[in-house]
Amino acid sequence: MPVEDELMVPEKCWFLWPDIAISGRGNVGEAIIGGAMLQMAVVAEKQVKLVGKPFNRWFWRRQIFS
Repeated sequence: MPVEDELMVPEKCWFLWPDIAISGRGNVGEAIIGGAMLQMAVVAEKQVKLVGKPFNRWFWRRQIFS
C-alpha cells in the first residue's frame, strides 16, 4: 500500500488493493512494482463481481442494506 501519495478514484470505479506474493527474483525497482500494483488497484465497477453474501453483523453492529 502506498505510504505517501494521493489518488483520485474516478466515478463508478473501486479502489481494491491487490494482495499478491512477490518472490524476490529479478532486479525490479520498488517504484516499478508499486506503479504496477497501483494500476491494478483501480477497477471499473462493471468489472467487479462480488461473490458470497454480506454479514448481518459486522463487529457487533447490525448492517443495513439498501
